[in-house]
Amino acid sequence: MPTNSEIIKLQSLFVNGNLGGTNFGGLITIENGKKCLEFLENNLIPDVIILDIMMPEMSGWKTFDKIKENLNWNKIPIVFLTARTDNVAKNAGGFLGEAYIEKPFEITFLKDKIDEILKK
Repeated sequence: MPTNSEIIKLQSLFVNGNLGGTNFGGLITIENGKKCLEFLENNLIPDVIILDIMMPEMSGWKTFDKIKENLNWNKIPIVFLTARTDNVAKNAGGFLGEAYIEKPFEITFLKDKIDEILKK
């Protein structure tokens, strides 16, 4: 669990994955959608959630639905970052989330996209 100083600096929550050891200040990684919801239930609200679609225990789509159903969480912007490249996933992810980014990706592109979202 993050310390109080980490909570103050918290910018993004990355569910199910890693960014190859890249320093992405303020990033907390969580391995699946179920743990993401537990994290949020502890009132640790990030500025943005980077969410994979294909996850164990609970898919990214189901996690997204659960987040958007909760009045305390439904304003958190969600970026889908995934290996799914099919048109159904692209269209749904692009429509539902703030952004849909396919793997592989450039870390600078992800940082720029998050900065753009946080400025809104």
